[in-house]
Amino acid sequence: MARSRSPHRAAGPRAGVATDVVLQFGEGKDADDVMHAHSAVLRVASPVIDAMFEAGMQEKQLMKIPINAEVASKKEFEEFYELLLPFGPWDFQLGAANIKHMFRISDYFQVERLRCKCVEYLRSASAAVDLLVFAHKHGLKDVYARMLGQVSSVTKDELAPAKDSPEVALDIAAALSSKLGGLQTHVDELRNNTKQSPPYCSFEDKLKRLENKVKTFLERVPDARARK
Repeated sequence: MARSRSPHRAAGPRAGVATDVVLQFGEGKDADDVMHAHSAVLRVASPVIDAMFEAGMQEKQLMKIPINAEVASKKEFEEFYELLLPFGPWDFQLGAANIKHMFRISDYFQVERLRCKCVEYLRSASAAVDLLVFAHKHGLKDVYARMLGQVSSVTKDELAPAKDSPEVALDIAAALSSKLGGLQTHVDELRNNTKQSPPYCSFEDKLKRLENKVKTFLERVPDARARK
């Protein structure tokens, strides 16, 4: 008679089960901000972590690895760590909910196999402004170029993720202008105006000026589309 599987599943690695390293997330000192793990598993997967221990760095002496919040949260790293464990999740799939943090972690810690899987996913993903910003930030030039080529329309709300990425906003405007026609002049004006900002303008002021000009450009897009 086959044994039924226990309905109880541990929520991430358990402290005290042959673990020998602590991962510290953020600056908190609470138990919720740490994760217990196996250094051997991490070292085999990541040459970066292996180098930390091989070189006798502070991480080896304290058996504690700080994880920057820009790389991963505790929850995100737990998902990554489970992939490394024997008998890890067999039904794991990359998707919109995890692609960004899986790429960040695998890129930062040089886990090449997972990183390649992430890039492969992004190369076939539908174009979206947030993914364009992500690809631009992480230097994924082929992913960025392919998604720009797919852009056919974008609303002001959809452009919101590019608020702090003026170069991406301008590239989207240029991609739209080439498809809608008659708007290249406005794109050129946007680029020239960013270069001709008064020298006394702060970086934040320049970003605000650019944001307003991109919004003005996008308001003209429906008119151009209607004329075609």
